Amino acid sequence: MKKILLAMITLMVMLGISFSPTESARQAEERPAVLLKRAIQLETVAGNLEGAIGLHKKIAAATGSDRALVAKALLRLGGCYEKLGLEEARKANERLVREYADQSEQAQAARSRLAALGEPAKAPREPGVVARQVWADAEAVFTHSPSPDGKFMTFVYLKSGNLAVRNLEAGTSRMLTDDGTLNPPAQFALNSRWSPDGKRIAYCWHYGARLQLRILDVDDPKPRILFQDESNLVWVLPQDWSPDGQHILACIYRGLASISRGEGVELAGVELALVPVEGGSPRVLKTFELESEPSEMHFSPDGRYVVYSRRPGKTEAFDLFILDLGGGDEIPLLQHHADDYVFGWSPDGNWILFLSDRSGTRGLWAIRVAAGKPQGAPVVLNPFIGRIAPLGFAKNGSFYYAEVKVARDVYEARIDFETGNILASPERAIMRYEGSNMNPRYSPDGKSLAYVSNRVSMVWEADQANALCIHSLESGSERVFKDEFASLDISILARPRWSPDSRLIAVAGQRPYGVQGLYIANLDTGKVTTLLEMPPGVRIDGHEFSSDNRRIFYIRRDRKEQISRILARDLLSGEERELYQTAGKAWINFPLGIAASPDGKWLATITHPLALSIIPSGGGSPQVAHRFDQQTNISNPEWMSDGKTIIVGVRSSAEASGSILYRVPAEGGEPQKIMIQPWLWDRPTIHPDGQRIAFGCLANHDSSADVWVLQNFLPGSVPTKSKPNRKRP
Repeated sequence: MKKILLAMITLMVMLGISFSPTESARQAEERPAVLLKRAIQLETVAGNLEGAIGLHKKIAAATGSDRALVAKALLRLGGCYEKLGLEEARKANERLVREYADQSEQAQAARSRLAALGEPAKAPREPGVVARQVWADAEAVFTHSPSPDGKFMTFVYLKSGNLAVRNLEAGTSRMLTDDGTLNPPAQFALNSRWSPDGKRIAYCWHYGARLQLRILDVDDPKPRILFQDESNLVWVLPQDWSPDGQHILACIYRGLASISRGEGVELAGVELALVPVEGGSPRVLKTFELESEPSEMHFSPDGRYVVYSRRPGKTEAFDLFILDLGGGDEIPLLQHHADDYVFGWSPDGNWILFLSDRSGTRGLWAIRVAAGKPQGAPVVLNPFIGRIAPLGFAKNGSFYYAEVKVARDVYEARIDFETGNILASPERAIMRYEGSNMNPRYSPDGKSLAYVSNRVSMVWEADQANALCIHSLESGSERVFKDEFASLDISILARPRWSPDSRLIAVAGQRPYGVQGLYIANLDTGKVTTLLEMPPGVRIDGHEFSSDNRRIFYIRRDRKEQISRILARDLLSGEERELYQTAGKAWINFPLGIAASPDGKWLATITHPLALSIIPSGGGSPQVAHRFDQQTNISNPEWMSDGKTIIVGVRSSAEASGSILYRVPAEGGEPQKIMIQPWLWDRPTIHPDGQRIAFGCLANHDSSADVWVLQNFLPGSVPTKSKPNRKRP
C-alpha cells in the first residue's frame, strides 16, 4: 500500500512541474472547493495530516466561503487533529457547532465527536481510542472472525481453499482443513465463526453447487457435518454462536436450482434458524422475502435477542432490527433514510456498533440498547471510517475489522491533446463514497458526468456498483438512480453510456445469479426500463448508442457456443443485426469494448491478435489502426471529437511506470503518448471541450486487506484512574 501511495504522490509532483499555470489557473486552484478536494486527498490518500490541516484551516479562514463548505472543512479539520491526538480537535468541533449549527448533518457529527472526546483535559489524558494494525496483507478474511481472546483470526488459504487460522501475535498460520481444492469440482471454506469458549469453529463448506454447515475442534480439527440438505438447499451460512455454545445462528437459502448447470433460478426465501450443535433439525426463527433478507446477524450477550440489518422493502434503505427470541417479535431498532449496517453487539451488551452513511460519508456509529430497545440517539464514533469490512468483537471489547485495500475512484485532468502537455493534473472528481466510484462518462452536451457507484456502505467489493449517478459539472449537485434499479432486482451496474441527446443513459446490469441485461434510465421521466436481458451463460461486455439515436451496439458473449458477437439492435423494433463475430480461443476476450465515431460510420474496438481496429457501423471486416505488443493489457477505446483519432490506455508488463494513454490515428500511423498514469483502469472519456478527460483509477489490484483492531472507542470505554481516599485531618 505504501508503494501505491508513494507512486500517487510522485505522479502528482511530476505532473505539477510539467506546466506553468496562468494567473487565472492559480486563482482557480485557490477556490475553497478546490482546496477541499486537495485537503481530502492529502488526508485520505497521502496520509499527510499536517498538509490537510493547513488547507482545511485556509478554507475556514477564507472570507465569503460557502457555509456548507466551511462546515465540511471544520469537521475534517477536527478529524485530522483527533488522529494526531491534539486538543485542537475540540476547538474545531466547537466552532462548527457554535457558528454553523444550520449545517445540521455536520453539526450533529461534531456534537457526537465532542461527546466522545469528553470533558477538556486539564491534566495529561488517559490513553484514548487506539487503532492498531495486527495483520498486513491478510488473505481472504472478509467472511471470517477473530477468536474470543483476540489472539487468532480464521481465513481461507487462497492457494487451496482450505480453512486456516492465523496467530496474530506470532504472525504464523496453520491449516485446519486439508480437503480444499480450487480445481473442478472446487471445495473451499466460507463464513467461519468461533465458539464462545474459543475451542470450536463453525464454517460453511462449499462443494459443487451446495454448501454444508460444518464444525471442528481447533486442537483436533476433524470436520463434522452439522447440517446439509440434499433436496433444494444451496446456501447455509453460519452467522453467530449462541452465548451458551449450544446453537449456531444460520441463514438458510432454499429453493435454488443448480447454478453450476445454468438452470433457471427460483428462490423460495431465506430462513433465519438455530442449528443445534449436538445435532438435530434447525429451528426456524423467522422467514424473509428475498428483497428483505437479513445480513450481519449477532446474538446479544445474554442470548435473548438477535440484531441484524435488512431492507424493509426492495427499494428502501437498510435499517437495524432486533428479533426477540422469547416472543418472536421483530423490533425496529433504527429506521433512517440512510443505509445502516450492523457491525456487532458489544460484549457488555450496552452498545450496538453499526456503519452508516447518514452524514454523507461512511462513518462508524453506535447506539446504546437495553432490553432490546434503543436508549437515546445514535453516536458517531468516526465520521470517516472509510471502506472496511467487520470481522467481530473479542471478549475484552476490542473490535476487529478489515481495511479494504482495493479502491476505485473517478479522476479528472486537463490535457492539450495536440502537444500532449498536462494542463491540470489529475484530481479526484467525486468526493462522496471515496473508493467506490467508477466508469465515468461525460454527457454529449458537456453538462454532466455520469458514473456508477457502490452505495452499499458495508460491501467491500469496489467493483460492484449499485447506483447510477449523474454529477452536474456546473453546480456539483447529483442525481442518483438507485431504488429504480433495486425495484427491478438489479444489484450490479456497469458502463453507463449516454444517448446523443443527453436524455437517456444505457447501463449494463446484473440481477441475482448472473442474469445480465441492458437497461435505460430516462432523465426526463426518472424511470428505468429493461431494454434486453440475456439467457443464462450469456453476458454483455460493452455497448454504445449510435450517433442517430436509433440503434444500440453491444457485445454478446455466449459461453455455450463459445462465440462473441458485435450486434446492432434497433431501439424501436428490437430487430438485431450481427456486425462482427469471433470464435475459437479469442472469443473469451475479444472484441473488447465498443466506441462509435462522431459521424456514426465506424466502431472502434480491440480485436485479436491484440490490435486497435475500426469496423464499419453497418458491418464488415475490421481495419487495423495499430497493433500492440501481445504482452499488454489495454483499456476500451474512446473517439476524440474530431473523429480522426482514438484514445486508448495501455499497460505493458515491461512498463514499470504504469498505464500509458495513447492518441492513435484512426486511419493508422504511429500513436502519440500523452500521459502516464500508474493506476488507469477505466476507459477514458473526453469532454466535448476537447481538453477535459475523466477516467477510473484502480488504487490497488490486490484482493487482500489489512486487519486492524480498535480499542477504547465506545463512549465510556476509556478507563479512568480512581481518586485516592482522603481522610479528614
